Amino acid sequence: MSLEEIIKSLVTNTKQFQQETRTSIQNLENQMSQLATIVSWLESQRSGKLPSQTVVNPRQDASAITLRSGKELKEPSKRK
Repeated sequence: MSLEEIIKSLVTNTKQFQQETRTSIQNLENQMSQLATIVSWLESQRSGKLPSQTVVNPRQDASAITLRSGKELKEPSKRK
């Protein structure tokens, strides 16, 4: 094997290793992001606080509010 072939092989292997490393780093970043979201959600559940990532309301067209007393409000009250 000549010196030129050895260098070409080294360059090829190095490029392949760099690409695999980039892919692995991207996968780790995605996993860390998912983990951070889950930890944030778990902490909010434990502390009773609202989560920083809101969940979409499945009933987006809600038109009434029920108070703790049980009274229902159909329209928002107007402030004076």
